[in-house]
Amino acid sequence: MDKNKIRQIYKKIRKDILDKDIKSRLIVEKLLTLEKIKQANVIALYSPIQNEVDITKMAKIFLSNKEKQLLYPKLEDNMTMSFYKIEKLDDLMLVNQYGIKEPTENSLKRIDKQSIDVMIVPGLCFDKYKNRVGFGKGYYDRYLSDATCIYKIGVCFYEQLYEDIIDVTEYDVSMDLIVTDNCIL
Repeated sequence: MDKNKIRQIYKKIRKDILDKDIKSRLIVEKLLTLEKIKQANVIALYSPIQNEVDITKMAKIFLSNKEKQLLYPKLEDNMTMSFYKIEKLDDLMLVNQYGIKEPTENSLKRIDKQSIDVMIVPGLCFDKYKNRVGFGKGYYDRYLSDATCIYKIGVCFYEQLYEDIIDVTEYDVSMDLIVTDNCIL
């Protein structure tokens, strides 16, 4: 099945999932138990939109105990994204063309991708081979294409696991791990 069809199907599936708050909390709990997360100094997160897994609680935990540097993406003019350090969730105020909160102008301290230990990556669906279908703009794939040092963790609700194999291209970047409310792949 082509990715555009998969996107249509999984946007609806994700929209119709019940108990997203509870399931998001379970995903955050699983993430917090992972050794890669515990050992990481610099973690890149995302601001959830359109029924994505809400990992805000994870950010709040790390910001309150100051043990991790947290980064969030900001879209650049040239169809790329960069990651910036935040000190508090109020640093996420600007909203880009997709409705995603981004770091504010006074919190902008860009961090080089070689410094990122772990990145939590959203997706519309993932397969058992850790391939991902996102919204189709390619921001994460472009960013991660040469970032072999970053441990990539995809997060989604269990219902978003694609039962077949996602057709990938040379530009698609697979995850190192997938975490859902029901399992870790």
